[in-house]
Amino acid sequence: LVLVLAPLDTIEAVPADSLTAMAGALAHELRNPLAGIRAALEQVGRQLAASHRLLIDEVMTRIDAMDGLLDELLMFASSPTPQVEPLALPALLDDVVNSLANRSVPTFQVSCLGTVPPVRGDEAMLRAAFLNLLMNAVQANQGDEPIGIVVEGRPDSVSIAIVDHGSGFSTDARSAMFRPFFTTKARGTGLGLPNARRLIEAHGGRLTVESRPTGSRVVVTLPVAGADTAAPKSPQPAAD
Repeated sequence: LVLVLAPLDTIEAVPADSLTAMAGALAHELRNPLAGIRAALEQVGRQLAASHRLLIDEVMTRIDAMDGLLDELLMFASSPTPQVEPLALPALLDDVVNSLANRSVPTFQVSCLGTVPPVRGDEAMLRAAFLNLLMNAVQANQGDEPIGIVVEGRPDSVSIAIVDHGSGFSTDARSAMFRPFFTTKARGTGLGLPNARRLIEAHGGRLTVESRPTGSRVVVTLPVAGADTAAPKSPQPAAD
């Protein structure tokens, strides 16, 4: 495997289909060796005294972070085809928020306006999309104000607004925020927003971003489940 680094403007000139294929191939090539390295380190760690395992634990943490990056690359390279069913969206959002509760993150304030009907959704895909969006809000938030999540039901759709209290997006960032691999973060992949939008749009929904000097407001709109569909499914809690 040979990695060739290129300037961002060169990468942006590559056709989208080719870029997607390269991202998928790279992720597949790296995943198996990375898993092997992690397994070997676990074996070594078991043979060391606790006082000597700190370095091993640190390396494994970095490997897990790299594995998360590969997940994003594979998601970017895939063509999402949701397996939709009626889904209780407030329960899904509560579960995603709870999965973040054990991390050093701001608190969330979730509110529902009116009756929220079930949406047509693929639980795993929507969980991934909202986790990406909430992590973006966490990283952008400044101070101790909670991140707001407002869910509003309408006759034919459900909207979810995620409001952070950061500094918003610059003009340049607003025009490029959905471009794959564009990021303003020191260690960002630039795939969080593009992946989230692809997953939402695969559900027939929309994702928009409003930026203000006092923060950003991300709005997701999803179609409701049909009246003749089965009862909404409550999501299974995410694995720790």
